[in-house]
Amino acid sequence: MKKKILLPAIVLSLFLLAACGSDTSAEPAEDFWEEIPEDAQVISEEPQEPQEPEISEEEAAAAQQEEMAETIGSLLSGENGVSDNAKQSTGSGSSVLSSPVTLYYSSGAGGWESQITINPDWTFNGSFHDSEMGASGGPEYYTCQYSGQFSDIQQLNEYTYSLHLDPIIPERPIGDSWMEDEVKYIESQPNGIVDNSIYYLYLPGAGGNVLAQAYQGSEKLEGGALSGYSLYSTSDGSIFWATR
Repeated sequence: MKKKILLPAIVLSLFLLAACGSDTSAEPAEDFWEEIPEDAQVISEEPQEPQEPEISEEEAAAAQQEEMAETIGSLLSGENGVSDNAKQSTGSGSSVLSSPVTLYYSSGAGGWESQITINPDWTFNGSFHDSEMGASGGPEYYTCQYSGQFSDIQQLNEYTYSLHLDPIIPERPIGDSWMEDEVKYIESQPNGIVDNSIYYLYLPGAGGNVLAQAYQGSEKLEGGALSGYSLYSTSDGSIFWATR
């Protein structure tokens, strides 16, 4: 009788021990998630934006100067009567000229004079002359026969074209001198001709709202507008007119 009672008691005890062991093994799993340190590093899955490279003070100063030069250039364009509309390039093969146009820049009757003839293909040729008494008491003549090419032709508005004057080609090297009939001649850079600079070609009818300020008040304007073509140097303010 005692054996029959003892055997079920042993089985019941083993079952209770097994149950208690399974509960104890489950507790560390809960503690694993609950006891994560507050200062633990969390890795973000979001992509980080690339940082811009640092630039030196010299590079920053150069960028600032370039921006300032562009601002000044745009202001100067406004002063010279150029609209803010986009420039329309016409290349170097087309032209608004149907025939050669000759223009003059001079100091008046009997003084120095520069002359330029612009062809429909934007090539040009011209001459310059001036004179004075030399150190020896005899006259000295400053002269130049030259040719060249306009490039980068751009239409700025209805009456204005921007032209880049490439370096001129003189018949003799600038500064060369020679004697002819006991007169000294000196090959000189023509007045009003500035190599590698921008010129504006104004068409007939251009008025004060288009022309550069240098034209304002000129007696050669008829009713405040041009009666012929005119060439304006943005470099030194020279004006070539259709008449002397």
